[in-house]
Amino acid sequence: MGCYFITCINELHQIYTNLNIHHENVILEISMNLQLAFIAFFKTVLIIWSCCRVYKQVDILISLIHDINNKSFNFNLNDQLRWFSMHLRYEKIFYRPCKLFTLDIKFLGKVMLGIVSYLLILIQFDRATET
Repeated sequence: MGCYFITCINELHQIYTNLNIHHENVILEISMNLQLAFIAFFKTVLIIWSCCRVYKQVDILISLIHDINNKSFNFNLNDQLRWFSMHLRYEKIFYRPCKLFTLDIKFLGKVMLGIVSYLLILIQFDRATET
């Protein structure tokens, strides 16, 4: 995840630096950098989107387990299904890599904000070194 973030920032910064350089292959380099940045960002979005899909599927699973629990006549199975349903309902499933952050839509917004912030800092440093 972090490598996609760094790749995206690096490629977007390369686009910015190539805009100031005038040679014959600049359009090709800019398009390649833009493609690599898009691929890195798209991989990040896919990871987060798949985690959000799992969260939604768990909600559907809870209702299915509840329906099965109501239609079953086996008391031992009913108890186990009730326990599993309550466990899923009250202890939400989250993907937390290294227990640092939770992968969800809010995290995607934070990634986009981080990319923009780092790009602004890099652009400011480039302009400061030019003068």
